[in-house]
Amino acid sequence: MIGILSLVNYLLGSIPFGLLIGKMRGVDVRKIGSGNIGATNVYRGLGIQWGLLVGICDFLKGFVAATLAVSFFTGYQAVLVAFFSILGHIFPVWLKGKGGKGVSTTAGVLCVFLGWKVAVYMLLVWILFLAATKLMSLVNCVFALSFPVLLWLRFKDVPITAVGVLMTGLIWWAHRSNIVRLYAGKEKKLTF
Repeated sequence: MIGILSLVNYLLGSIPFGLLIGKMRGVDVRKIGSGNIGATNVYRGLGIQWGLLVGICDFLKGFVAATLAVSFFTGYQAVLVAFFSILGHIFPVWLKGKGGKGVSTTAGVLCVFLGWKVAVYMLLVWILFLAATKLMSLVNCVFALSFPVLLWLRFKDVPITAVGVLMTGLIWWAHRSNIVRLYAGKEKKLTF
């Protein structure tokens, strides 16, 4: 059962909403900006409303996957099964493993496990940090550092916290080119 639901969540996470919404607008988002199918690139290429729509859809992938996971499993098994939606988002089977960076989908997963009050607080801090720095990749990478800490504070469980460490590592890996540009002072800031 764990394998079946993990596969279902991986396939759910693999739905490339950024690409699909871009195509609906007549644009292949892989050919504009950074070439990424995530919300930030859609925002830069198509406008804020489309970027927000992609972000919400990607969030919902993680939220639905985690809701499914907690319907069948508890503890680290539930978190691990939900984690497969993040893997699907970053490494979608339909796009030969070239997906988004996983932040919105991870936020959806964490919303289920940490509760909506913590999720709202995290969103507010994320927005304030983004408004202050205008560097999406920096905010996302710093935001990702909180995942294992928050999971530990909520569950006090080593295996669950270990999955949180995997989430953080995966998001940092997905942002590796951004991290190089941040270090070099060449990362492009968002304009509002």
